[in-house]
Amino acid sequence: MADAGLAGLEAEHTDHTPEQRERYRALAEQLGLVPTGGSDCHGTRYDPIRLGGALCAPDDFAALRERAR
Repeated sequence: MADAGLAGLEAEHTDHTPEQRERYRALAEQLGLVPTGGSDCHGTRYDPIRLGGALCAPDDFAALRERAR
């Protein structure tokens, strides 16, 4: 998918352990992808996971926005 134009890989997620986060960050780097974050917030049904619970670094966000252009 990276060869087909995928820009990012969700590395930061509320369900990921620290080891998983590091593994996905390393994989993103290896594939030339931007490590992204996500909370999978789909409303109060899934509390306590809230929107913004797993963010990516500001530099990674800027890189992802640049790729979108």
